[in-house]
Amino acid sequence: MAVTTYAGWIADGKPARQAQPIADMVTMFEGHGFVVYWMGNQAHLTATPPEDHCPFSNTPWPGAQPYPYVLALDLMPKGGAGGASLAPIARKIIADKRSGNAPWVKYLNWTDESGHVWHTKWQPTEATTASTDAGHIHLSIRTDYATSNAAHGWDPLAPPTPIEDAMANQFLAEAGGQYYLCSGDKSVKISPARANTLAYLHAEGSGSAIDLGHSPGYVNNLEWESTQDGRAGMVRKGWTPNFGPAVEDNGGVTTATITDAQVTQLATELAPQIKAGASVADIKAIINGTKLVTA
Repeated sequence: MAVTTYAGWIADGKPARQAQPIADMVTMFEGHGFVVYWMGNQAHLTATPPEDHCPFSNTPWPGAQPYPYVLALDLMPKGGAGGASLAPIARKIIADKRSGNAPWVKYLNWTDESGHVWHTKWQPTEATTASTDAGHIHLSIRTDYATSNAAHGWDPLAPPTPIEDAMANQFLAEAGGQYYLCSGDKSVKISPARANTLAYLHAEGSGSAIDLGHSPGYVNNLEWESTQDGRAGMVRKGWTPNFGPAVEDNGGVTTATITDAQVTQLATELAPQIKAGASVADIKAIINGTKLVTA
């Protein structure tokens, strides 16, 4: 009979093992100089119900608890920094889960750059709600990955490839009816037509280059919301031109300043996935606004 209580676990000799993805992630994060906890403390072990830091968790998903595996870890900030210092890592984990690169993830508790604490889960669809589990990243995994090697070699802190670096973290935002294409160093005004075009390319292609919240299952939630005019699907909630990098207005010209190299790379990535017959030249023309998007 499976052990499901603290008393039963004590009687059984207190066995505990890291699930394989937990072991791989602990090794990876410790290699980056982080402190990582996986085994529950006394408060975890005696909680009602016992959760994923316990070998006898009562909250496994999607299957039964694979006793005595522990299915969670806590990633601690370095040097006494607050949980918000880990926000980029949390966002990368979330992005990798969405893209299929971290399928073992069940949920995260994490703190954003503004100090707000969130619980983001996939059980099975994505949902984000407020949390009180502050000061670190808590990561729980699915039961069906307990012995999987899927996390071996995965590293959300690895340096980006040249392509990822060029296109990283671009997203669409809206403020007062004006659209912006935002990246790590600037926010550029773009026209509604250009915003709609980017949404079309994202929906038709891989969607890996620009995060517009258009993947299947996206709904209005704590991070994304529908645009005011309905033209471009969904945009980042709560973003304003005063948040983050300064807005570049291009002298009032509302066209996106995407570099030629970025246009070429985006076109190359999307061309095989757009409707049959699309060429790199066609996609470049669409991105640059010299060719109309057709259904």
